[in-house]
Amino acid sequence: MGNLHEKWEIQELLNQYMYAVDRPDLKTLRRIFDKKGTLRSSDQVFTADDFVDVVRRMKRTVKVSMHHLSNTVIAVHGDTAEAKSYYYAIHRVPGGVDSLPFGRFDQDTDVIMAGRYEDRLRKTDDGWKLVERHSFIEWENWSPAREKSTLSDLSRSEPGVDAP
Repeated sequence: MGNLHEKWEIQELLNQYMYAVDRPDLKTLRRIFDKKGTLRSSDQVFTADDFVDVVRRMKRTVKVSMHHLSNTVIAVHGDTAEAKSYYYAIHRVPGGVDSLPFGRFDQDTDVIMAGRYEDRLRKTDDGWKLVERHSFIEWENWSPAREKSTLSDLSRSEPGVDAP
């Protein structure tokens, strides 16, 4: 029970990641990662800086994204930790444009993904940081967007948040 505060700090960091990707808050997203942090997705490995750039470019075209995190299990070992979580992500990708990382669609498309993250973290003088995130897609559905959608544009900036 002695590491409940550390687990709470790590959970908060993982939640901030989800918001930072959606809004996008690129400064927060970069701050979440260790200086040499990486993200692995499928067969690609990104440095933290490269991943932040991917998010910046993605938000130029993706109309909306909403990432959810659940079922997080965290193990703390002093100044290091592992976390595993499920995620569910919804994206509205516009038709007729190249949209990183999804490609090009003839019409607006809803991309829904579900999977898991496996994370390694390290406690620094600035708090917990992601050292390595492995993203595994376990399920996905790509379907034409329905005309009557209630998705709002979440890419608009909020006070203190980076604009795309």
